[in-house]
Amino acid sequence: MKIYKCSGFEYEKALPTTMEDQFNESEVVYDHLGEKRTLTVTYVRYFDTYVQEKGIYDPEQTGIPFYHLVALLVLMKYHGFVNAQRLYFNDTKKFLNAFNQEDIEEAVSIYRSLQQSEPLAEANHSETMS
Repeated sequence: MKIYKCSGFEYEKALPTTMEDQFNESEVVYDHLGEKRTLTVTYVRYFDTYVQEKGIYDPEQTGIPFYHLVALLVLMKYHGFVNAQRLYFNDTKKFLNAFNQEDIEEAVSIYRSLQQSEPLAEANHSETMS
């Protein structure tokens, strides 16, 4: 699977009455059967704190915010194909089930390789990704 880009950000309030600042967005641009595709994952910002508190991922150890990795992790779980362009998670259990915790180390490695050698990285996931 070819990964072109993975990134993310924390939403900021556009207006005082909005709740945008409660959400994060993660995006991965990848190749699927010769077609360049984008997967965007929007989720409740608290989940970043939750995964850190539960010892699942510590951004202080890697220097990489979790929102840079989430979409890539979802894509990895589904072996390079997600039949959606956008996913939204507001439930902790569903969010945690959307990715394999065992893939986090590899996702960090892919993210780092993308930062060093834009624009292409190859995911060598243990299972075949098409």
